[in-house]
Amino acid sequence: MSKAIYIPKNEFRRCALKPLERAFDIQLYFNGQTPWCAQRYKEKLYLGSHYAGRAYGNCRDVHFAIIQWSTKNYLWTVFTLAHEIAHLELHYDPASIGLPKALKETEAVEAGIDTLIRLGIPVPDFYYLYYDYWLKKAEPWEPRYIDCAEVARKIESVKLANVYLRLTAKAWLEKQEVEPLLETGYTQLTLFS
Repeated sequence: MSKAIYIPKNEFRRCALKPLERAFDIQLYFNGQTPWCAQRYKEKLYLGSHYAGRAYGNCRDVHFAIIQWSTKNYLWTVFTLAHEIAHLELHYDPASIGLPKALKETEAVEAGIDTLIRLGIPVPDFYYLYYDYWLKKAEPWEPRYIDCAEVARKIESVKLANVYLRLTAKAWLEKQEVEPLLETGYTQLTLFS
């Protein structure tokens, strides 16, 4: 058994978040940072411990996401990053106004799972259960699978981020040989919000 890898937060920002920001023309922040647009709108943004991430945007110029950083579950960080990017890409344009929350969540979870698969990362069953939950709530709407796949393909195509996201997920998977999933501290996340 190899020793688990530690991923420094600033290195993840430089090697994964920054290239993705450039590719998608968005802003990505860790929890506790105050985005430039939040300063402009005099908002103080902070995620509660039950959130893994949150996307913010409007139909004009403001598109950013905040994600939780956890050394206990890097895989969740990678999934959440793809999930929030999918929200920014698919749900903040005039055509998406009025879509139900369940459909938006289904599409974002689909993009997150597809991203993990494209990066060659094993997808835990939990993510499929999460997807099934939202898909049932989204009926009779049909998710835009092609658009979800395009978001995952674009994340995969950003080479530096691609390599670094794989490394980050590998670090968590190696750690799981020692720490079972339920001890990662993410059991308090609300699965069915």
